[in-house]
Amino acid sequence: MSAIFVGPPVGYYAVITRTDKDRNVLWMRGLPGLLTFNQIIQTQDGGILAIGLSYLVKLDALGNVLWSRRYWSGSSSAITELDDGSILMVTDNTVGPTSPSSLGVIRVDANGVVISMWSMDDLPGGEVYRFYPTAITSKGQEAVFCGSVVPSIEGPPPHPDPRSTFVCKISTACDCPLWAFTYPISP
Repeated sequence: MSAIFVGPPVGYYAVITRTDKDRNVLWMRGLPGLLTFNQIIQTQDGGILAIGLSYLVKLDALGNVLWSRRYWSGSSSAITELDDGSILMVTDNTVGPTSPSSLGVIRVDANGVVISMWSMDDLPGGEVYRFYPTAITSKGQEAVFCGSVVPSIEGPPPHPDPRSTFVCKISTACDCPLWAFTYPISP
């Protein structure tokens, strides 16, 4: 079994390394203009999907870039490959570092072509929030994703601690949420 690693950026290059089971480097790629990746996954065809800072990049098993696309303006993202080979992404659609964000859900085919795109803008209670999606998993035509929610505030970081965790289940058959809940984080 091989492993895939994301290393620290080198200049303005995000670095991905693939090793064999003995941790020997099979290949290392620096991708220009991308500072970091939030998540990488291995695809059904043995390739790699890497997501971060508004970009999704598809590499083949040898680390060659097959395509790179920008779909949103946010920075926090999570991805999964669905059983049919399409890719589901969840992102914060943030305009600026202190602005509120909507939760964007994007599904693309194996070549990065958009199949559907929609967003969730509000949570119960009327406050304006920033969403930080962190994980997503899928089975069949359904996916569940989660992350943290903090109030949107003016001013530079540090931002407040998360106030709650959100969990949402969606169907890719209708590209719609089946349910969504927020759970307060206890001190």
